[in-house]
This record gives sequence, C-alpha cells and structure tokens, in this order.
Amino acid sequence: MDLASFITLIVFLAGAVGSVAAGYGAERFGRTATTILAMIVSGGSALFIGFLPMDWQVVLIVAIV
Repeated sequence: MDLASFITLIVFLAGAVGSVAAGYGAERFGRTATTILAMIVSGGSALFIGFLPMDWQVVLIVAIV
C-alpha cells in the first residue's frame, strides 16, 4: 500500500469515528451543542492550517485527520 492510499484510509476511518462520536454527542448533549462544537473545531482547524509552513507535512496530515 502506498502512502497516498494509506492516508486516504486513515481519513475515511477518522470520518467514521467522528460520525459515531457526533451521534453519541448529539444524543447526550443535543444536536445544537454538538453542531456548535463541530463548527468551532472545523473553523479552528482551518485557521491553524492556514498559518503552518508548507514543509510541515506530518503536522498537516495529522491536522487534516
């Protein structure tokens, strides 16, 4: 398995885990609170990635997942 395929697999698995976690969070804390938290994490990630230098591939891959 090459690196691109492996990273793709990890991203899909992280999405599946995130979906299950969001489902549990929505049941426990409510859909609105879970959605607000997801948007905060998503926006924070977008801001964080925008300021990273391009030669930090490992950090970028971890931040994307």
